[in-house]
Amino acid sequence: MNDIRVSWNNLSREEKLQYTMPKNDVDEKVHVGDTDNDSNVQPFDTRCTPTRFCQMMSTFSDLQKDAVRDLGFGNLLMLNYGFLRRDLCAWLVNKFDITTLTIELHGKSFILNPSIFSHVMGISDRGDIVNID
Repeated sequence: MNDIRVSWNNLSREEKLQYTMPKNDVDEKVHVGDTDNDSNVQPFDTRCTPTRFCQMMSTFSDLQKDAVRDLGFGNLLMLNYGFLRRDLCAWLVNKFDITTLTIELHGKSFILNPSIFSHVMGISDRGDIVNID
């Protein structure tokens, strides 16, 4: 697995583009604004959009869906198709402080630790070992 990661990281941007899918289900038209300076928000790129993720999950057999539920990720099976606002994702990531596990929104800080994230997302935070086989 490490060899794959190293090989991927050694590819040029142009070479990586041949492995990406069209982003027609990603909305980049609306820009998130705030009173803070958002000009230094880094671009946010993902190869897994909600539409593609839901399409993949729809191909799962009942046995695979049961395995997802057993691992504590059953709520992911209920995701709806939709658009991913990459500018909003980038803005939220930019607002998150990894040292204090807080996100600052409109001058207020909110703690977002793994337990709270688990509660909000409805997924497991037990630290289960996932056996890929």
